[in-house]
Amino acid sequence: IPKDRLRCISGDVGGGFGMKIFLYPEPCLVVWASRKLKRAVKWIPDRSEAFLSDVQGRDLPRARQMIEQAAAAQPDDGAIADSLGWVMLRQGDTAGGLKQLERAAELEPNDATINMHLGDAYWAVGRKLDAQFQWRRAMTLSPEPEDQRKLEAKIAEGEKALGIPSARAEPATP
Repeated sequence: IPKDRLRCISGDVGGGFGMKIFLYPEPCLVVWASRKLKRAVKWIPDRSEAFLSDVQGRDLPRARQMIEQAAAAQPDDGAIADSLGWVMLRQGDTAGGLKQLERAAELEPNDATINMHLGDAYWAVGRKLDAQFQWRRAMTLSPEPEDQRKLEAKIAEGEKALGIPSARAEPATP
């Protein structure tokens, strides 16, 4: 591909986590898909997707070590507690992961993403009503549009699984 035909945008990457210096397969697949489809292709991972696919997500023990170091340096940072909770859950440390995610929600009670993650964890461990509560709480915290769509789907799927009538359901006609 000629350089003048390729456009790659990377905003302010700041911080110490995320994809910064490594070559990953995802951008290469985007180029491949664009050529195959003969049109522009855009891939923007959300926070959870990036966490699963970037270098920390590919090496969970190293990721946990790095996040624990960050947590020791900034023990009251809710985003760090959230990240630590996710990696702990992925490693099978359910009790520790939930504890970190609950702490993250206490530290950042007005963060829609953190509340959504706590709801996801609750759902995964069978605490379905707690999950619904957290997802509904996250909806009141002005989530990003993509997160709002995800939350709406989770709430609807959760209501269906629990047999709860949807709040958006039309009233029955006699």
